[in-house]
Amino acid sequence: MGEQVQAYLKTVQEQIRWKRARPVLALELEQHLADQTEAFQAEGQDKDTAVRLALEDMGDPVELGAELDRVHRPRPQWGLLGLTMALAAVCGFLRFALGFRYSNINIFFALGLGTVAMLGMYFLDISRLAKYSLRFYVCTVILCISLAWADQQYFLSFFSPFWHSLFLYAALFFPVVYALWVYWCRDKRWIGLALSWVGLFPLCVLCVCLPRLSAVIVILGTGFLILLHAAWKGWFRLSRLKGFMAVLLADAAFVGGILWRYSESISKRLQIALHPELDPMERGYYGFQIQNALRNLPLLGSSVETNGDIYDYHYFLCSTHDFRLTFTAVRWGWIPLLLLVTAMAVLIICLLARGLRQTHRLGRMIVLAVGLTMGLRLLLSTAMNLGVILFSVSFPMLNGNTYTVVDMALIGLALSVFRGDSIAREEFTPPPRRIRRIRLMVEYR
Repeated sequence: MGEQVQAYLKTVQEQIRWKRARPVLALELEQHLADQTEAFQAEGQDKDTAVRLALEDMGDPVELGAELDRVHRPRPQWGLLGLTMALAAVCGFLRFALGFRYSNINIFFALGLGTVAMLGMYFLDISRLAKYSLRFYVCTVILCISLAWADQQYFLSFFSPFWHSLFLYAALFFPVVYALWVYWCRDKRWIGLALSWVGLFPLCVLCVCLPRLSAVIVILGTGFLILLHAAWKGWFRLSRLKGFMAVLLADAAFVGGILWRYSESISKRLQIALHPELDPMERGYYGFQIQNALRNLPLLGSSVETNGDIYDYHYFLCSTHDFRLTFTAVRWGWIPLLLLVTAMAVLIICLLARGLRQTHRLGRMIVLAVGLTMGLRLLLSTAMNLGVILFSVSFPMLNGNTYTVVDMALIGLALSVFRGDSIAREEFTPPPRRIRRIRLMVEYR
């Protein structure tokens, strides 16, 4: 009778055109048939008769397969794909207009490679990430430790810029890697919650090795928010309030310790960021110059009258790519800057809003990791380009060609979650074993 079930499932799968949906739906049908068979056997039927009745109760396989094919199809994300490509093209044009001439070919190459990377991630099956979530985390940590070691070796000093850049771009994937780690730790109660919290710090230590403070802030902020969300949703099989308060207290203790240990340095950094005129020639130099450049800008058009002044600003602001958003405002006014920031914010808000509606836990975590990472970078880089400089951070898809490729790949990964939403299923994880306590009662007479 097992051959009859397999033949039935094969017929159903032949009607489903989406190949990724076939094994998922076949597994569900097989489980449903097994449950129906057990139900008929409980009523007194023999096994062969129970299997036959279960198949009859399921219905015609061709009609069932056609119905499943109609319901379970890929959900194209043409709107968000189009918005991402439009933003990438606009950012590429700004790099072309504001950048140096020798980099123009690289800009078009980056747009093409970024589109390929985004589409490659868009068609990715995230169920494979779920299956190998622990391996992804461990391999990423080992790989980045190797890159950090290679960056420090004397005999590899000639390649040090290459290793450093590769490490820097790999750090943009750290929030997604951490989301995979939290997914692996799910359903493990207090042990899983503790492992999830501790697992964030190897990635933070690696970011310290860059050294790039913005990467540390982004991975800490994103990781804390993801873990708080997972605890609040009860994904560790704990009380919602207990899990959430445990994570919140641990995060508060860690942040409080950092603020207490580096209180003087943080206070000076905040003071100079908010009032760069206090130290206009050293720490507040860039903030002071940016505020002067943005003073009295029109809504549309430039307040710089001579070409010589424009090229002076170009040399100053584009000497580091992080200030290209500032020079956009200097060159064309406030409206282009506001439009670019608003369009990027709309894309990020759409990702986060749709991510919070995902029922598949890994899919939700991946979208939150991508959306929160880009959202924090958007906020911090916008503040930096307005003269409030806490640390250097890249504006999504604007600051460099390789950044564009990485950002488009991350957005494609988030969109792959939406595309395969109809077949997203949770993997079964057996509940942790509980130690039974046996009380021995001894009665004395």
